[in-house]
Amino acid sequence: MNNKFIAYFQLALSMFFVGSIVIVGKFLSSISIFHISFISLFAASVVYLFILSKRKDIFKIPVNIFSIIFLQAFFGTFMYRVLFLNGLKFVSGSQAGIITSLTPASVAVVSFFLLKERLTFKKDFGIILSVLGLLLITVNVSNFKSVSNHIIFGEILIFFSVISESFFIILAKFIPKDFDPIHQSALITFFSTIMF
Repeated sequence: MNNKFIAYFQLALSMFFVGSIVIVGKFLSSISIFHISFISLFAASVVYLFILSKRKDIFKIPVNIFSIIFLQAFFGTFMYRVLFLNGLKFVSGSQAGIITSLTPASVAVVSFFLLKERLTFKKDFGIILSVLGLLLITVNVSNFKSVSNHIIFGEILIFFSVISESFFIILAKFIPKDFDPIHQSALITFFSTIMF
């Protein structure tokens, strides 16, 4: 099977699981974000420790990789959850889901500024369509004046969570390809647990 196809499939599947946080977040919006995040991440840390229990070098990695993984935990888990779950308190799950669909466009734009990646016509066109689509779906001009400031605030928080997630994705590009993804994911979880 084509490796590129497998990579796209894995990315799509990961986005599906990330998207499920919208539904879970709505159910848990009345509970403290820090408590629920700590409990879930602590449980995941225990599972990762069990999986990696036979390894003696869990924390013996180069400093540059260690710092990148720390930043991934900060942007991709800590900031993402804080911004997203707080935003969910003010907007509906469907609104949040639509805003998070801007993640690929956000990654392309942030990559352009930080990594100097070239924006092709296809990427430019895709970004424009994403933004226009988001505006068409979320902005009801006739009711714009009656939109609560709380809803706008919630949408802004979720938009910033998308940018935070973009940093997480871009930072992953600096991790060597031969670095074990399970090891990386475990370290991100450990750091995130400490942060919460």
